[in-house]
Amino acid sequence: MRNKATIKYVLFGILICIIVTAAFILSQQKAPESEKEASATLEVKNKMAAKSSQKATTETQDKEAQTPRSAPSVKKFEDSITDVEAAIENARAALADPETEERYKAVLSLRQYPSPEALELLTQFLADPDDTVVNQALYTLGFIGVNGGLKDEAFAILSDKAMDKFFPLRGNALVVAATVGDAGSVIPIVEAYMADETETGGNAAIRALALVSDPNSIPLIAEILQRHPDQETLKNAQGLLAKIGTPEATNLLVSHLNSSDPTLQETSAWALSLLKDSPNNLIVGEAIATGQLDSSALTSIARSPGAGQAYTHALQSENTSDETKLALLNVLASSGFSAPGYARTGLGEAIKPLLNSSNPEVERAAIEALGKVASKEDQTAVIKPKLESDVFVIQEAAVSAYANYMTAENYKELKKLWNDNDEKIRRTAFFLTEPFLNDSDREDLQKATQHNDQFISKSAKNVIKFLDTKETIRSGGTDS
Repeated sequence: MRNKATIKYVLFGILICIIVTAAFILSQQKAPESEKEASATLEVKNKMAAKSSQKATTETQDKEAQTPRSAPSVKKFEDSITDVEAAIENARAALADPETEERYKAVLSLRQYPSPEALELLTQFLADPDDTVVNQALYTLGFIGVNGGLKDEAFAILSDKAMDKFFPLRGNALVVAATVGDAGSVIPIVEAYMADETETGGNAAIRALALVSDPNSIPLIAEILQRHPDQETLKNAQGLLAKIGTPEATNLLVSHLNSSDPTLQETSAWALSLLKDSPNNLIVGEAIATGQLDSSALTSIARSPGAGQAYTHALQSENTSDETKLALLNVLASSGFSAPGYARTGLGEAIKPLLNSSNPEVERAAIEALGKVASKEDQTAVIKPKLESDVFVIQEAAVSAYANYMTAENYKELKKLWNDNDEKIRRTAFFLTEPFLNDSDREDLQKATQHNDQFISKSAKNVIKFLDTKETIRSGGTDS
């Protein structure tokens, strides 16, 4: 029985081995077939993907072919645009953009791409309904003409618009044209522009002529002055004559000094005194001395670069009466401080000799004017003797004038007036010195506390208290 059971288990084990072996052999035989199927499946998928991609590409190309090249987005004027054609196309598209800002930006972008195509587009923008866009188109034409190597082409467009009676901004076109062209090409256009009876031609013509600044333009400038232009144009015209500076231009300016028109007289006087050192200042000085100029002209000269030279000649001329000197000193006292620094110094030198005038009124007016013109040079040395004058008006003027040049180095001179017999003089002197007082003045302050003038006595005590407080703070202590 036992042997039979053993044989049964052995046979069962052999059967299991046969089954496992057979399964392995079958799996090995099917593996190549599975790999072939997988490979075939992958190949089919790849072919389908290729067809799909090709179809998508074809559809995209068809869509692009149907889209007009003239319709790119007009809101793409970015710094990243570097392709000239793309920039030109963007600007061209902006012509029809309803937003003014986009059209303006389109015009401005063309400065980066100077070319005949850009000029053609800018010509179209000159018909824009908005003046800001048109002006920018004009300025961009000028920019390209000057910097883009297309001077003749840009000038031709600008000059054409300057000559066009129906172009609303023809004056601006004329001025911009003058930045591109030379005198030989600009002056004839200005002449033709002014010949149009519907245009006064003043302001734009002068601005254009100023850009070329040529002696051949003097007849046109004279014509503009005869048209009685506004004050700004008048001043620009006179200034241009001074800039040209030829004898013909100077003679025209001098002739205006005798004009009955105060504005024409004033602007010519101003123009003749535009330079610090110039023979023209002597001409102006003589006109001042002879009294042929009105107050507005005198004021304008007093504020000019040539003020020192012109007024020196006038104030020191033998032909200038005391009455005229008084009038001129009053002008300088009220207006001379507005002149440039070097001119104020010149005015100071012009005034100083009059401090010794035999006429007390002239002397007083000279002291007052010297203080108020605020010369760049210290004038205390010439004012100091006048502080001790026995004539009240002279002394009073001297105190005020000295104060305008007073510093921590020279304030002590006014301390001598703390005991002056005149109440106004001594109180003014103390008031003016007070900001400069320090520990070195303690002895004089102690004496001042016993002053009969209660204002000075009280003020001296307050200053001492202030100095004590400063000393306590400095030493790090506290008041007891």
